[in-house]
Amino acid sequence: MLPARQAARRGDATKINWIFEYEKGQRLKIAGNEIVVPRANRLIVASQMKIAPAFEDELRPFVPEMARAAGVAIIAGLHYLKPSYDDGRTARDYLEQLCQDLKELKKYNRELVVHYEYVPVQHKELEKDIMTCLAGAVDSVGINEEEIRELLKMLGFEREAAEIERDENAWTLFQGARKVFEQLKLKRLHLHNLGYHLLLLKKPYYAELERVRGAVLYSSVAATSKAILGRQIAAEELHVSLKTPLSNIGFEQTRLLAEKTGGIDRKKLFEEGTWDCGEFHVLLVPGQVADRAASTVGLGDVVSFCSLLAEAPERKRGTEEERRGPRRRTGRGQEKRGYAKRQPLQRPPGKFGPTKPAGQAKPFSHRREARERKPVQDKKGAPGNRRPNREMAAQPKPALYSSRQRTPETPKPRRHFSGKRTVPSRPRH
Repeated sequence: MLPARQAARRGDATKINWIFEYEKGQRLKIAGNEIVVPRANRLIVASQMKIAPAFEDELRPFVPEMARAAGVAIIAGLHYLKPSYDDGRTARDYLEQLCQDLKELKKYNRELVVHYEYVPVQHKELEKDIMTCLAGAVDSVGINEEEIRELLKMLGFEREAAEIERDENAWTLFQGARKVFEQLKLKRLHLHNLGYHLLLLKKPYYAELERVRGAVLYSSVAATSKAILGRQIAAEELHVSLKTPLSNIGFEQTRLLAEKTGGIDRKKLFEEGTWDCGEFHVLLVPGQVADRAASTVGLGDVVSFCSLLAEAPERKRGTEEERRGPRRRTGRGQEKRGYAKRQPLQRPPGKFGPTKPAGQAKPFSHRREARERKPVQDKKGAPGNRRPNREMAAQPKPALYSSRQRTPETPKPRRHFSGKRTVPSRPRH
C-alpha cells in the first residue's frame, strides 16, 4: 500500500472547482441593490465528477489489508452521485456495493471508526437512499449548521429544522443534532459552527471526554491556521493561530445551553463544557475565529478530520497474524478467528478417583459417604479408580526407577548433573 500522494496517477479524471470567497462587511451591488456580507463565506461552483465515488474493482481485494492498517475510515464525495452512469450501473448499485465494502472493513477490523462528512446531495431523490445505506454502518458524522437543516428536512424532522432557521443557537442545534444522532444510530456526531463545536458521544465512548475536548481544540487551531495562511499547512505552522483567542460566541452559547437545560450542574457545563445526557455525552467547546481569513475553503473538513484523528487511540500494530487474532477450534473442527467460549478446566483422573467439570461437583455430604465405602477390586485384584484404604496401602507398589521390584536394600539410582537416569547399582552384602 502507498500513501495517497504516491498512489495518484497522472491522466486520471480530475474535478475543476471555481471558488468565490467574500469577507465580512464586503458590499456587493446586484441589480441595483446593495448587499452587505454578514460573515466571511464562499460560493463553490464545481464540475461534475466523471467517476462514481466508490472503490474500484482492482482495489477491492485490498480492502482487508486497508482495514487492518487503518484506525479511521473517512467517506466523502457521495453528494456527487448521479442516478445513472455510462457503464450501465445506477447510483443504487454503487450504494449496495458501498454497504458491502463497509461490512468488509468492519469484518477485518472491529475497532475501525467509519466517519462520513455530510454534504447535501445535488440529486435530492438519492439522498434518502444514501442515508438509509449509511444508517448503522457509519460511526461518526461531521456536519455544519446549514447542512443539518437540510438533513433534518430530508429525515422528516421539519419542526426542528424550522426552529434552527428561526433562531439558530446551541440549544436549537442540539435538538436537531439529537434527532439525527438517534435516527442514524451514530456513536459520534460533530456539529461545527462559527465560534463553537457541539458533539454528541454515545456511551460507553472509547476515548475520555478530556481527550475529546483537547482534540476539538487542536482541530480549531489547525483550521484557524489554514484560514489565516489561505493554503494547506504543515505541523510546524500550527503556531500561526495560537495568538488568536477563543471566540466569545462559544462562551455565550455555552452559557445559553446551561440555562436551557436546567436541573444540571451549570458550573460544570460552563467550565468543562460537558453534559451527561443519559445515554450519551454532550460536549460544547468554544473555538477560534480568525479576524482576517485569507481562505475559508475546507475548514469544516479540517475540523472534522483533525479532531477525529487526534482523539482516536493509538492502535497496536504487529504482524499480520497478530492483527488477525488467535486461531481457535470451534464447531466441527473448523478454524475460526476470534475468541471461542472457554470450557471449564478438567483435571485428569488421579489416585483419588475421576474429577468432574467445574459446576458439576456433588454435595459435601455425598463425598463423605463415598469415603467410607470399600473400594472396588478389579479382576487382577488391583484397586479400582477409587479412594484407597489401609488394605490397599499395604499392598506392594510397582517399581518407580527400574523394571525389577525394589527392596529396602536397593538404593536409588544415581543421577548425573545432566538429569539422565543411570543403571541401579547391585545390592550391598
